[in-house]
Amino acid sequence: MVHIWLCGVAFVAGLVFCGLSSSLFELLTGRRVRFRSPFIVRRRVLRSLAVMLCVGPVVFLREALASHRQRLIGHGALAGAAFTSGLWVTATGVVVIEAVLAVGRI
Repeated sequence: MVHIWLCGVAFVAGLVFCGLSSSLFELLTGRRVRFRSPFIVRRRVLRSLAVMLCVGPVVFLREALASHRQRLIGHGALAGAAFTSGLWVTATGVVVIEAVLAVGRI
């Protein structure tokens, strides 16, 4: 039962972190965050990876929902995208929690 609570906390922490970072990037750039330039740049691979680590789940689910509305993907693909995005958010939450705990130990 404790593991379910820990996964829930990691999911919520990741969801908050991804949502806030996505909103922050949109406010700073004045554009929607997408899997395109200026957020993905071949010359700056590490920066692009860091940005997509933070905002990737939000962008992935948003793009899947847009594709579903245009009837480009079905319900199964949308459910798969939502599941993948949820796993990505949970993994990001674990990283965020571990980073906060590491900073607290310093």
